[in-house]
Amino acid sequence: MAKLRNKDKNEIINKQISRLSGYHKADDFSMLEHCPKKFYKYCRFDEEHHYLDALEKQFLYLNPLNNMDDQFEGTLSIDISGKEDYIKNKYFKKIIKKEFKNKDKEYEKLIKISDDCETYNETVNKIIEIARKEGKEEEIIKIQKKIDNIDFKKLLKEFLSLIFNNNKKFGASSLCEVNNSQIMWQMYGDNYKGFIVEYSVDKNDTAFLKRLFPVVYKENRSFNPIELFLKILLKPSEDDYHKQLIRKFIIKSLVTKNKEWKIQKEWRVIEKAGDTIESPKITGVYLCTKGKENDKEYQKNLSEVLRIQEKLGFNIYDCYFDYEETKLKYNAF
Repeated sequence: MAKLRNKDKNEIINKQISRLSGYHKADDFSMLEHCPKKFYKYCRFDEEHHYLDALEKQFLYLNPLNNMDDQFEGTLSIDISGKEDYIKNKYFKKIIKKEFKNKDKEYEKLIKISDDCETYNETVNKIIEIARKEGKEEEIIKIQKKIDNIDFKKLLKEFLSLIFNNNKKFGASSLCEVNNSQIMWQMYGDNYKGFIVEYSVDKNDTAFLKRLFPVVYKENRSFNPIELFLKILLKPSEDDYHKQLIRKFIIKSLVTKNKEWKIQKEWRVIEKAGDTIESPKITGVYLCTKGKENDKEYQKNLSEVLRIQEKLGFNIYDCYFDYEETKLKYNAF
């Protein structure tokens, strides 16, 4: 499989979000044709047998964000102090452009001059100065008074609270493109004491495919809640439009991680937190049994995997370390 660039991943993400919003054909998964045909989930043998239960019953659990490995997952740690003037200025500029776009050439001067002003007062004063010369001052002052009466700080706090509460409704199941990552074995496979589940995907796995998103790794997010807040302010009565914008923002937040995490080669299945969905066909389980012959707890868990294998018919593989290539490889168990 060719390596997907961030551009390719973003195209998939946008189409998947459009599908959820009803704007993309529900059963058209053509944009996923270049995606992995197999995914892997690194698991541990937990005391409650949650992972073995998911293996046997063939489901994926949508983990609430506060249970994910990154403690900042799903948080909105945005410092809004000092942002009020920035928001007022941006909002004023957008209103000017919205109100006067496609009008006569005198209005084009107002729009152009607003682009160079960094503070709200600077923008207002310069635009009023130009508007006065063109006889448009009264219209600008009317807009200014309306904006001055808006409590942007209060509205932004309420909006961020809304985003955060919606954020908590989403859960994710994390999958990996590869089965031989030593770091993933250590972090999520309980330092080689756990197991990996292999899922083979085909076009009939619609419940899985329509919730599947690649994770994009980058230094900075190209979207932020303040810009979303401004978009919603400009269209205050369009509830469906707001919901779509908020959903898009939340999902993009969930599938954008810092470059430090790119070793995970992660894809996420996203849906309501705490829900389960049917997994694609399980075709393999990977273990690392070396040195655990006398570990009674491990042998007990291994017996459970063998019991489930007899029931479901997947293959079992045992890992070994290739000294020359410094890679993990597998033999049939």
